[in-house]
This record gives sequence, structure tokens and C-alpha cells, in this order.
Amino acid sequence: ALNKMEKKHKKFQTELGNIRTVEVDILNQMEDYDKIIKDNTDKANHWAKMLKDTVKKIESSLLFELAAEKEQNSNNAEDQKEGQFDDENKNDDVQPQHYVPLTEEELEHLDQKKLKVDVTVIEESLSQMKPDMRAISEYRQKHAEYLQRVGHLDQI
Repeated sequence: ALNKMEKKHKKFQTELGNIRTVEVDILNQMEDYDKIIKDNTDKANHWAKMLKDTVKKIESSLLFELAAEKEQNSNNAEDQKEGQFDDENKNDDVQPQHYVPLTEEELEHLDQKKLKVDVTVIEESLSQMKPDMRAISEYRQKHAEYLQRVGHLDQI
């Protein structure tokens, strides 16, 4: 009876050892998964910030283009009758286009190959562009000055 109990005890100890080995393996796996989750969360936060910054750049670019278009319209209006000034003020209410993220369903319907080609074409054209940043800065200063003068004229 004692031998049977010793054999059962050894069998249980062996099983207990196997269970503890599996437990350690599972704990190690859980730690690995926690590390992966943390890394992926950090990456998601990074890319969300990058997306937010890119959206701001796109919106500011659209605002800049809108301001340039308004300036061009203003220059054209100066060449025409003074009665056009009221119409110009109506254009001040024009809202810039905002970047709107696509829904999952819209993303599924996009052709990835076509998008890659479009991105490549845009990157090539962007690399060939060399804007004169001084001219842009001067334009912004002149535009601000113009807005001040228009504001002064509005007060009169």
C-alpha cells in the first residue's frame, strides 16, 4: 500500500511539475503579448498623431489656396466696377474644404494598386516642385496688409 501511495505521489509530483512548466510558459507568453500590445498601442498613438498633423497641414494648405484664390478674385474685382465689392464680402463666408477620413466600407472599395500609382505620381511631382518660400512669406505679409486696409476702408 505504501509503494502504491509513493508511486501516486511521484505521479502527482510529475504532473505538478508539468503543470508548473506550462504555467511558466503561459506567463511568459502573456508577458510577450503585453509587450506587443504596448508596442502596438504606442505605434497606434504615433500614427494617430501623424494623421492629425497631416490633416492640419492639408487643411492649412487648403486655407492657403483659398486665400490665394480670394486674393486673385480681389485683384480681378478691382479691375471691374466698385459695385463688385459687396459680392466680394459674400465670398468671405466660403468655408475651406476639410479632410474627411474614409469609412471602412469606402476603404474596402478602393483599388490599392491605383492608389499606389497615384501616390508615386504625386511624390514625383512634389519632388520636382521647389517653391520660393520668400515669395510665399511676402505674399502672406502683403495679404495681411491688404486685409488691414480693407478693414480700414470698411470702417470709413
